[in-house]
Amino acid sequence: MADSVLILGARGSVPVSGRQFTKYGGATSSYLVTLCGQTVVLDGGTGLLNLPSTVLAAPELDLILSHPHADHLLGLGMTGYTGRLRIYSKTRGGLSPREQVERFYSPPLWPVSPNAKYLELRERMELGAITVESAEGVHPGGVSLIKLSGGGKTVVYATDTTLNGGGSLAAFAADCDLLLCDGQYSLAEWEERKNYGHSTWEAAAEAALSAGAKRLRIIHHAPARTDAELDAFSSELRRSGLDWDFAREGEEVFI
Repeated sequence: MADSVLILGARGSVPVSGRQFTKYGGATSSYLVTLCGQTVVLDGGTGLLNLPSTVLAAPELDLILSHPHADHLLGLGMTGYTGRLRIYSKTRGGLSPREQVERFYSPPLWPVSPNAKYLELRERMELGAITVESAEGVHPGGVSLIKLSGGGKTVVYATDTTLNGGGSLAAFAADCDLLLCDGQYSLAEWEERKNYGHSTWEAAAEAALSAGAKRLRIIHHAPARTDAELDAFSSELRRSGLDWDFAREGEEVFI
C-alpha cells in the first residue's frame, strides 16, 4: 500500500450537490490516510460514505475527530462500516468523546448512536507504526490540529482554524510531506468572516511556505463555492510552481 491521502470529502459547513460542485465535490470533511501500510481516517463528515470497499471490510478502523461540529460528524450515522471502530477525540465543553457523538446521535434526532469505542486524543500517541500528535487550533469550541507520522512521512491536518500569520502552524507542520489546510475564504471575503474560525486560502499558502511543506491541499471549501470559482483560485495558487492545489473529492495524493 502506497503512502497517500485519499480525499473522501473536502466541503465545509454543510454538504452540497449540483452541477456546479461536481469537480471538487460536495461531501464534508473526511480523509483516508495510509502510512506504513496502515489506514487512519481523519474526521467523519459525509465523505465517510466514500470509504473504499477494502476499508469497509477491514476488521478494525481508527478515526480521529478534529472537533465535534456537525459537518465533521454527519457521516458517522450512515458509514456502513461494521468492524471495530475506534474514535479518538478531545474532551470539549465538559463532554467526553463518547458524550459529544452520542449527544448528536440520539433520539429524537437520530435513532441510534455509532457502534464504536471512544478514546481521548492525547498530544502524542502511537497507533501501531503511526505516531499521532495534536495541537490546539483557533476555532469556536476548539479544534485539534493533527499530525500523522510514519515511515519517514508526515501528514498534517489543519481544518477549521484561524491562521495568525501562519507561525504556530508552520512550526507544527515543519517539513511535512502534505499539509491539508483550511482555506474556506478568500482574502477579499476575510473582513466580514474573520471571526468565524476559518482561514483564507492565501493564508494557507503562506503557512505552507513557512512550514516548508512539500505538498499543500486547501480544504473546507465554502458551501457556495463553485467549481468555476475554485478553478480560478487554483490557477492563481499554482503559479507558485509548487505542488499546491485545492482538494478535490476522490483525489488520492501520493506522498
